[in-house]
Amino acid sequence: MATSTQTRGHCQCCGRQQAVRGGISAHGYTVANGWFQGVCQGHRYAPLEKRRTETDSMIADVLKQAHDLRIKAEETLAGMHDPVEYKTGYMKMVDGKRVAEVALFADAPEYRQQDIRKHEAYLMTYRAKAGEDFAKMMSALADKVHGTELAVVAKPVPAERIQAGDKRVNAKGLVMTAVQQDGQRLWFNYTQESTGRVLKSWMSPRSWRTLQTA
Repeated sequence: MATSTQTRGHCQCCGRQQAVRGGISAHGYTVANGWFQGVCQGHRYAPLEKRRTETDSMIADVLKQAHDLRIKAEETLAGMHDPVEYKTGYMKMVDGKRVAEVALFADAPEYRQQDIRKHEAYLMTYRAKAGEDFAKMMSALADKVHGTELAVVAKPVPAERIQAGDKRVNAKGLVMTAVQQDGQRLWFNYTQESTGRVLKSWMSPRSWRTLQTA
């Protein structure tokens, strides 16, 4: 049941629709120990519906990088960017640890050198194609939504925070007791049947709510 509304618009950098609070709200992040990590840089800009300057600049930059990658791929096939060393595909022991074996590229057989060049060129071409596809997608999105109105959608009431002591039982009959909700992690205790030890683990609050109450 909705009690309020939320204004949403498209991010100029990733194209996803996000909440608008002055500018696009922070998104594209993970939450660890209560801290935001890896925020999409588009949160600093106005939504694409109102402005497309950053999108157009990003598209031009991505296409330039893709063009340069395709040129470098051709140069790599021609032997203009040969590495000093390459991984042989074998492992060896160094100080008790298994590490990848490397060898001098110049000492590799001609066929192996060509395989390495082709592989590196393929990776560059693949990345260039991904960039071109992304630029094409963002350009089409900008043409479609720029100048249109922001969306206003119903905002659902957030689920109540899970309280410590709440008990649930999983499909195997294991009883779990909630300890603490930390963002999108719900920590709980359970007793290991084989040893009788009390152990701690976590799941998402959404998954917890789907379990039967103990």
